[in-house]
Amino acid sequence: MRDANKGKRKRGAAFLLLNACMLVLTACGGQGTMNGDGTEREVIKKPDKTITVIDNPPVETDHQMEVAHIDELKGIQGLDWLSENKIIVNKDNIKMKPATIEGEQRYPRNLYIRDLAAPDQEDKVLVEAPDNQSFALLSADKKYLFYKKNIEDTATGYIMNMATRESVRTGKGELHANEGEWIDNERVIFSLITGSIVTSDVTGHTEVVLPVEEIVQNATKASERNATIVPKADYSILNATQRGSTVYYTSGQDKLYAYNLETKEKKILERKVIWFVPTHDNTQTALVKRTSETEMELTVTDSGLQKKLTLAKGTQIYGMSWSPDGTKLVYMVISQGDGVNGIFVADTVSGKTTPIAVDAKNGSGLLRWSPSGSKLLTSSAVLEDNKYIFYTYVISFQ
Repeated sequence: MRDANKGKRKRGAAFLLLNACMLVLTACGGQGTMNGDGTEREVIKKPDKTITVIDNPPVETDHQMEVAHIDELKGIQGLDWLSENKIIVNKDNIKMKPATIEGEQRYPRNLYIRDLAAPDQEDKVLVEAPDNQSFALLSADKKYLFYKKNIEDTATGYIMNMATRESVRTGKGELHANEGEWIDNERVIFSLITGSIVTSDVTGHTEVVLPVEEIVQNATKASERNATIVPKADYSILNATQRGSTVYYTSGQDKLYAYNLETKEKKILERKVIWFVPTHDNTQTALVKRTSETEMELTVTDSGLQKKLTLAKGTQIYGMSWSPDGTKLVYMVISQGDGVNGIFVADTVSGKTTPIAVDAKNGSGLLRWSPSGSKLLTSSAVLEDNKYIFYTYVISFQ
């Protein structure tokens, strides 16, 4: 029987590198590189670097994504899109007083706006603070920003009004560093490290929709129906998301639950689930399940979790993100040995995938689509001169 922390570690690198304070960890280190056997390569020349875009369609299709170009931005972590040409980034605020951490002088990492159309323009800081700010997820209408202040692998949540730059705290509880999402334009949902599931609105009003005591009670009832014993690790709650009146989440024992907010009933939908990422309209779901101790499988299902297609298998699969129209899915795969590695975009209509030549083994696990769905944002942390440096990649499609 594993404990809750071990359950979190199974989810791999995505839980570690999203927090800038944890970049020195090596949990994202996978083995191997992207398998280029039989592929065609397009080489893009840049002033300081050559980037190779791998195009490896087994069969030509009208639904095949094609990469136009990849722009590399050093020293920042791209987090989300404010508009088609502006992004929210995280970087060192050298105007603030540095702190001494493990014998090194480190500046706090604050949130900024980077204008991609004006590369010579100075980044605009959102709020200068001595705290490390991260996560940064905008509401669909771009009026509010859900972000966090980090302390090691936990965080406190805040919602910022983008017009006034004023923020409200999303309760007193500590959050997981990379957990949480918007329900609509005014509410976010997230799990606390204590196990409760909480919502908060843009005024700071917070509501516990599923307290840890109820999770324990209902989980025990579910175990009795199935004549099994639910260990304590089952109460480690992750992947909280809401669609309509149903809250979905996974437990420390990799069970996917659905909790009805109206009837207060809860049931187990699937087992061995590592990641559960539904489209905004809940018609499709990206589902990552553990198939063995060393392998995961990514499938696309319908709203009833019936498998439609299998996209990938690997040692770690994470970072899933749906395009705005819900037809394309981007994800990261890390495998041991000669297995599949890299970032891929899949068209769920045709099932065809396009590999993207960006270093996935050092990736942050965060992938974001631009509002139009024509660009992707991702980051990686690279060790240079005994320091981890962020590189952000803006991937544009034809």
